[in-house]
Amino acid sequence: MTIVDDAHGDFIFGSQSNLFAGVPSEQKVSNMVDVHTSSLSKALGCFGGYVATTEGIRELLVNKSRQFIYTSALPAHLCSSALSAISLAKYGNLQKRLFKNISFFRTGLQELGFFLGDGKGQIIPIVVGDEKLSLRFSQELLNDRIFAQPIRYPTVKKNSARIRLTVTSPFTKNQLATVINSFGRAGRKCGIL
Repeated sequence: MTIVDDAHGDFIFGSQSNLFAGVPSEQKVSNMVDVHTSSLSKALGCFGGYVATTEGIRELLVNKSRQFIYTSALPAHLCSSALSAISLAKYGNLQKRLFKNISFFRTGLQELGFFLGDGKGQIIPIVVGDEKLSLRFSQELLNDRIFAQPIRYPTVKKNSARIRLTVTSPFTKNQLATVINSFGRAGRKCGIL
């Protein structure tokens, strides 16, 4: 059985024939996924989440899942908000702007000399390595009015601490350039660059 939690990919990625249907769609493996879980709060800016699956698995979850049984249903206005957001996401305007912002931001950070890994999504890890150095780096950024928390062990393996950033579509190039410059100053001050 294949279960995919696509909270950061739904409504962002997708194949040409099935735009914004998530990472399985982009990788052309949707037909191999038995359970697709995701969030309504990330790309859609709403609240809650969903599970897309077969009727049999749905019945099992409805009747056996403690998380489902002992929670309240989403209020109708949040469901309406999510449906409206899905309708907007289908146009792709925000996704196009998002990917332009991602490219601009990643390029700027890489040109400074930061190691970002291979990703191409909106979540960008700046790998620092040392846990204490990541804390110092985060503090230097905060001194420059950039709030970027370090992700450290045990969330990631030892000596692979990072600052994790999320790029969104509403950012302007000027705002992103300001953040890139702050990262450069903080990185040089901490000896990362």
